[in-house]
Order: sequence, then structure tokens, then C-alpha cells
Amino acid sequence: MTDSYASVDGIWLDGLEFCSRVYLIHAALMRRTDAACRLRLRPTDFEKKLLEELLPLCRYIQTVYGPGRQMSVHWLSGDQSYDAEYLQRGAIVDNCNLPSSGYIEITGAMHPNEHLLRERLESHGHAFGVDGLSVTGTRRDGNRTVQSEVMIYSDPETIAAMTKLVLESIHRKAGRYADHTTLIVECTLNTLYLEDNWQALIAAVSDARPEHSFDGVFICSVSRGYVASLGRP
Repeated sequence: MTDSYASVDGIWLDGLEFCSRVYLIHAALMRRTDAACRLRLRPTDFEKKLLEELLPLCRYIQTVYGPGRQMSVHWLSGDQSYDAEYLQRGAIVDNCNLPSSGYIEITGAMHPNEHLLRERLESHGHAFGVDGLSVTGTRRDGNRTVQSEVMIYSDPETIAAMTKLVLESIHRKAGRYADHTTLIVECTLNTLYLEDNWQALIAAVSDARPEHSFDGVFICSVSRGYVASLGRP
């Protein structure tokens, strides 16, 4: 399989078939000898769309799809006012006042230094974290280096910083979309999180009661397998 998401782009698919095709695309990339480099540096839209849109969308589909709620999706790679459309059907949809159709928008919450962290990992194989990163030299002169220094934070400080990033990602999207739009927020976490750290993060976001008009906000960390949902404020 070539580096392409044509098998899922602009095509109405049952949600589970969509996920299966996306995972085949990911598996094909992982078989390449340069897979780790491409996943870190994301040199083209292919890697960015796969990691930042398609995989989070799959996580959402697999969370909500089940007995009484089946979903079909229509993902689009182009520049439009939403990332995907959906149709859903089943007893839960009929009896729980869920919309039979709507839209999905996908965004990310990550530290501003996340790209530097990935660059550092690619060039040096290690980094102390997203904080304490700085750049010396330039690509033009061929001497660009990402430096990493040790920074020490408590769990509450780390979670508070991530909470701010998640809330900012919701605020950026609030009030801009059609009725029956669900927002997916993919979290690139700012350090290693255990389950209790994730639950503390979600509690902090929920307690902030971010204003939005989405049918719901689905928060996930694909790499860690964590998910959570927020309803309307």
C-alpha cells in the first residue's frame, strides 16, 4: 500500500470498516524502514492527517459504536468547515434523542514545544521533556541543535499546564460550527500519565465548565488509550 489515505477519503463507510482501513494504512507505514522518523517529524500531510485526525476519529468511533448505536462516517481531507460527517442509527439513537446525522471536528491539545521534542528525539534519541527545550544554530548553516535541560514539576503542576492546553483547544473551536457537531480533542500529553493523572486532568477540565455549543466534546490520548467525554456546559 502506498502512502495514501485514498481508501478512506471522501467515501461513506460503516464506522468499523473505516477504522479497519485506517489501521491498514497505519500498518503499511509502520512496515517502512523510516517509519519512526516519519512519525516523529511528520514531514508531509500524510503523517499529520493520519496521526492528528484519522486515528483520533477511529478512537471516537470505537468508543460510541455498539449495540443500538451504529455509525457511518464520511471523512474529508480537504479544507472545509468540518473534518467528517456521520450518520447513526439504532435503538439508542431512536430512544435517547440522539441526532441521526451531524458533523465531527478534530483538533489537538499539545505543548508548543512538542515539535521540538520530536526533533530532539529524532536527532539524539532522548529528551527530558517538553519543557526546557531550546534551539541553537540554524538549518541554513547546518548546525541546528535542539537542547534539552532537566525541569522538575509536581503532578499537579503538570496536570494544570495540560488542563490549560485542553481548555484553549476547546475555546478556539467554540461557536464556529453547525448544529450537531461533535468536537474531538486529541491530547498529546505533556509527560507520562497514569490512569489517575488522566482522571485528574479530565476532572480539572470538567470543573472549568468550558463554554461551547458542541453536542459533546470527546477527549482522548490515542497513544495512551485514554478517553473521556464532556457534554454541553
